Formats: sequence, structure tokens, C-alpha cells
Amino acid sequence: MVVALVITSSLFMLPAIKGFRKRKRFMAVVNGCTSLVSMNYWRKPTKGIRQTVDFALAKTNFVLHFLQAKTEHTPLAMLIGVCWCKSTENGKNWPVWHALFHSGVISGMYAISA
Repeated sequence: MVVALVITSSLFMLPAIKGFRKRKRFMAVVNGCTSLVSMNYWRKPTKGIRQTVDFALAKTNFVLHFLQAKTEHTPLAMLIGVCWCKSTENGKNWPVWHALFHSGVISGMYAISA
């Protein structure tokens, strides 16, 4: 299932590409960096510098997108929040929930860069 998280992390590049095409370069760079760092972490998810950098960049990415969000993004944000909470429960299905979280984040990145 870790392979799925590497794949979903790589899909963060899609909103980055869209951002570059729409000339929203700052968020495109942030999304692209988040993708690379996240893929690097999920290829072998162990505690250490890769995890620390991934968590820090993911949280920074969240704050930057949150600051640009509009009221119409609230339902998607709530869905992303549910998936995140379920993925932190560490049950047997946490990787599925985290992949769904990644998918929701990709949708959110697209919505913000529209």
C-alpha cells in the first residue's frame, strides 16, 4: 500500500503543472516541492529527516492553501479533514484513508489554483 502513497504523492504534480500554466508560480513551486518531498518520504517511510521535512512542508502547504480558500471549498475541506483523521487512527485501513486524503488534497490544490 505504500506504493499507492508514492503514486498519490506524485499526483500532486498535476496541480503544480496547472499552476505553472495559469502563471501562479509560487503555489506551483510549493505543490511541486510537496510532491517530490512526499514521494521521497513514502518510498521508505521511516522516522528521520525525510519524515520531518515531509511533515513540515505538508503543513506549510496546508496553511498556504487554507489562506487562499473560499467558502465554497468548505465541503471538500471537511472531507479532507475526515480522511486525515481516519488515517491517523493507525487501524488496518490507515493507508487507504491516507491515499483518500492525498486524493482530496489533489482536488483541493486544483480548486485553489482554478
